[in-house]
Amino acid sequence: MSRNFEHILKLELFHDYYRNGISQDFTCVPTKQCQRVIDRHQMIYRNTNNGFELLNQSTNNDINSVLALNKNTKLIFKLILKNNALLNITDLHRENGSILYFFNQKWKNVLNMKSIKLRPKLFKYKVNLSRDVPVELTVKDSFGNEIISKIVNGKSGTYETEINFESYRSGIYHFTLVNQDTIVQQEQICIDNQLFSEQPLGLIEIQKFTHQLVPKNYSYSFISKSVPWTFCLNQRKKNNDATYRIEQKEPSVSNNRYSEINFNFEEKTDDKKQTSIVFESGHFNKVGEFTAMPIPFYEEAVQLQLVQYEQEYDKPSKPSKPSKPKKPRDGHGHKQHHHDKPKPKHKGKVLIKKLAEPSIYNLKPEVFIYI
Repeated sequence: MSRNFEHILKLELFHDYYRNGISQDFTCVPTKQCQRVIDRHQMIYRNTNNGFELLNQSTNNDINSVLALNKNTKLIFKLILKNNALLNITDLHRENGSILYFFNQKWKNVLNMKSIKLRPKLFKYKVNLSRDVPVELTVKDSFGNEIISKIVNGKSGTYETEINFESYRSGIYHFTLVNQDTIVQQEQICIDNQLFSEQPLGLIEIQKFTHQLVPKNYSYSFISKSVPWTFCLNQRKKNNDATYRIEQKEPSVSNNRYSEINFNFEEKTDDKKQTSIVFESGHFNKVGEFTAMPIPFYEEAVQLQLVQYEQEYDKPSKPSKPSKPKKPRDGHGHKQHHHDKPKPKHKGKVLIKKLAEPSIYNLKPEVFIYI
């Protein structure tokens, strides 16, 4: 008797920080309840480079030896971050005390994501409202069953009440505050003692299965954070004849994912009366308003360079020694003096130095340059 393995579920995680888009910075782990479902249905869970997959094992003479997942089955996986530095370069919009909640929709292969609160089974539920009015707090489970219903009074706009879920199972619950049939606030809260102690980056919930063992492929793509970049140029000896620019080297290269980068500059004086030239990524519009231009973080380095544009001059030529003693004259018959001010010829471009891009460990990139 041979065994066959068929895909039931597959999840892939991507991140546009990487050139190939594949992120290996995460690990997915089934929750205890999810692992029980996997064991009961005789499925095999396996991690991949950028996600996980569920396999169905069956025999060649009984293809239906595995119980099919029904429409009420929910599989929840913990998302564990292996590289904490990735948080600095990822656009997550996650609030303090919250985790990321990924969930699927029946006819879509791309997961949705939002931030939800994570709390233990015994905690104080606290919200702030604009005015003190009696509100009714209703808590329902994921199937719509009402668990709690109570009146909560506010004081100075703060509403606080104790929530005790010790006699209820862990899970995601819906909290609703209502005042005179008007919904004041709605939110989802994950209540789980173990998860609260572990503090995973997020939870991945897959549901809405059909009775047939139809393979499901899901994915989610993380987006790199974009922030304004700042360079501070400090000159040991000021050159009044020079103009400095920060330019991108070879911005038209085909494999360059950075769009055209512009830096505005202005002189600023600090409290110690020291003047520096500050370059900020952005540009001025037609009415003179400055608009910051956030720059994304990518795996490949952007090639920036500090360039000096300096006014070059024609040097006054020394007069040739005349055969007869007479004062040197120029081509227009005027007397020529050695102390005449040189005349501008053209602007020269000089590469001062290549610049290292701001570090991903700095949430507000600011680089100091000394010349």
